[in-house]
Amino acid sequence: MKIIFILLLSISLFACSNPFAPEEGIVTNQTDNRTGPYTPISVLRDFQSAYNSKDSLFYSELLDEDFKFIYNDPENPGTFAWGREIDLRTTGRLFRAFGTIDLTFNDNLTVTYLDSSEFGETSDSTASVVTSFNLKLDSELLQGTSDFTFRKKNSSNERWKIIQWIDYSN
Repeated sequence: MKIIFILLLSISLFACSNPFAPEEGIVTNQTDNRTGPYTPISVLRDFQSAYNSKDSLFYSELLDEDFKFIYNDPENPGTFAWGREIDLRTTGRLFRAFGTIDLTFNDNLTVTYLDSSEFGETSDSTASVVTSFNLKLDSELLQGTSDFTFRKKNSSNERWKIIQWIDYSN
């Protein structure tokens, strides 16, 4: 009897499985909205995708460690700014506060390179894109213009990242 009990217990332990557990192996059919930020335009497209999917981790990967957000407050005249950490917290709250976020940029995006260095040289490369945008937060539509500055550090393996975002919206 004792042997039968041990045998049944062994079979039941090895036969247990979780029907909700994912299968082991390669995960397929995952969608990745990343365009491969190898140009300032692709970083801006990824920025748009991060906003629309409300993906704060993806968003954080697009910002340079020295990132600065600059804006004008129509109620308090003047220019205000904050750094990367405050922007990540604020953007995370924005993503959680709204059910639907739809950000679109002007289709005619033009990059202005702000220095004359070639990508293979040792100095950082910087570029700027000024664009109009529509930002729909649930049913509220905001329109404005922004100036994004990008930096690619001296390493050729480094990706372009947003170092400054100036929002000219009122």
